[in-house]
Amino acid sequence: MDRAYQDGARIFLELGSGGSCSRLIKETLNAQDREHLALCINRRGADDLTVIVKMLAQLVSHKVDLNLSPLYFAPKTVTKNFTTTTSLAPEIPTVKTRISPVIESKKLINNEVRGNFVVPRRSLSDKNSHSCLFNEEDVLEFIEGKVSRVFGNNYQEIDNYARRVRMPSPPFLFVSRVTQLEGTLGNYQSGFIETEYYIPQDAWYAIDGQLTVGICKEAGHGLLMLLSYLGTDFESKGERSFRLLDLSATFLFEQPENIKTLRCRIRITSSVTTEDSLLVFFQGEALIGDRVWMTLHDGCAGIFSDEELEQGQGIVVSESETQKLQQTPQQQFIPLLDCIKNSFQKAEILHLSKGDIAACFGHQYQQHGFNKSLRLPPKKLLMLENVMLVDSQ
Repeated sequence: MDRAYQDGARIFLELGSGGSCSRLIKETLNAQDREHLALCINRRGADDLTVIVKMLAQLVSHKVDLNLSPLYFAPKTVTKNFTTTTSLAPEIPTVKTRISPVIESKKLINNEVRGNFVVPRRSLSDKNSHSCLFNEEDVLEFIEGKVSRVFGNNYQEIDNYARRVRMPSPPFLFVSRVTQLEGTLGNYQSGFIETEYYIPQDAWYAIDGQLTVGICKEAGHGLLMLLSYLGTDFESKGERSFRLLDLSATFLFEQPENIKTLRCRIRITSSVTTEDSLLVFFQGEALIGDRVWMTLHDGCAGIFSDEELEQGQGIVVSESETQKLQQTPQQQFIPLLDCIKNSFQKAEILHLSKGDIAACFGHQYQQHGFNKSLRLPPKKLLMLENVMLVDSQ
């Protein structure tokens, strides 16, 4: 990089994905107050076409001589009109050999077109504040029954697979119905799903009438239904599994107590497909009433084989993150209370799940009824059995 800069290079273009190299160049040259422009052609979690166009715009603004004529070339595409949306469906021979083409609208009397195929029209739910595509019965059928009974007969092949993309069964199901579903079969570059979850009055996971952070994020697992709708299982053939790789959430205001309905929208922004794997990038939002309460961003998920999962490295910390941690000044903390124990068994941990801190740490931790929310998640969400060591320093 230094040699290139000395040779007169001022514009750096990263052709790979993620943007790690361009970020490194920016950090290095900014620290040296050296004029430059560093761009990435495939930014993580962003739409590919949008990133490319923005990158070209920045290059033009810096007076780079470019040939932009390919942007104005109109390829031969076929516009397919559906009842819910209009899409440009790409040619995907491996999918089209299994899926019937769009059926003429005059044949759709008691059915509606979704994507490139016909799905039986469902009656609206009694609770509909928004139109309902699939009610709670349909959602459970999708999870525990046959996909073809929900998405149509073209999905019968998937019914025979023991492993497929699906949402969790109750009590870990946090989708009551689907109100919107958009996408084109075989196209993983885009897609959209909107779901609603009716929160029980005495929800087993609620603490003082509020949802835990984990449950809030899980409300977005309509993504799995969207991926199934787009046809991932036609390619996986029961040999691959879904895994969420990354997701960040931002809360925009304090959570109200006793929320009745949580509405969640998930949109796929881009994807990376290879011969052996699929990665999708997505974003979303959760609404309370008509207000956006939580945004989901930097979402990444994939479909992997057992061999790929076995080779997983878990949480990977980048070199820059390690350096930043090492440069953080260490501070000393004097505990307000001293606990004579530094390891804990499952029974003691369950006391923390119930909010009984004194039963776990000792009588000096008695709260006398104050701050009952200070607790671990409920037993069904608790992923702790033994704590081997706690170092208060």
